[in-house]
Amino acid sequence: MKNIKTFKDFSITEGESGWYPAGTEFDPSAPWNQSDADTVRGIDLKPGEIKFDLVGSDFSELALLKKKDDGKMYAMMFDPSSDEFRDYMEVEREFVGRDEDGDPEFEYAWDNAEVDDDAILGYASDKAKFEGLGAGMDDFENDMISLVDPEIASLFSKVFGRAKEELEKTGKHTSFLYKDKYKNLVDVIEAVQTYMDSQP
Repeated sequence: MKNIKTFKDFSITEGESGWYPAGTEFDPSAPWNQSDADTVRGIDLKPGEIKFDLVGSDFSELALLKKKDDGKMYAMMFDPSSDEFRDYMEVEREFVGRDEDGDPEFEYAWDNAEVDDDAILGYASDKAKFEGLGAGMDDFENDMISLVDPEIASLFSKVFGRAKEELEKTGKHTSFLYKDKYKNLVDVIEAVQTYMDSQP
């Protein structure tokens, strides 16, 4: 009589997935058992504290915002390298030990930190709350979040328009790597123009 194997004979034991070399599935030093990097933000606002929607940004110094309560458009400059802005950025941290008081110490990978929507919106919301809002180019140049006027609209159209043309000139605007960036540039240019056309 033949020895017929059942499904149970082929099944893996509980807790094993069958995708790892024998005996290594639970090895703590194996790459597949390493935890994802721990990331933190110094300041992480709750959704109800966010006062703006992000229309678009170059993610290096300029952002176009729409105020949630009245739909008005505001412009903001920011410096991602400043300590004030970094508090809102998500950054990887690695535990490196404890200090003399027993508190944990970490190293932060600032070189890998990127500006994202949440950092811009958190920073803008707190900045507006504590410093108020401005209007026009003078306030904008004095580092205030400022109501968009024709002069600011023109600035954003030029800056984002040049970046858009550069992508088109190099043919990158159709590449997978740059399509989101290109769409963002187009969205900002169109949003500024639409907003200004709607103003009395």
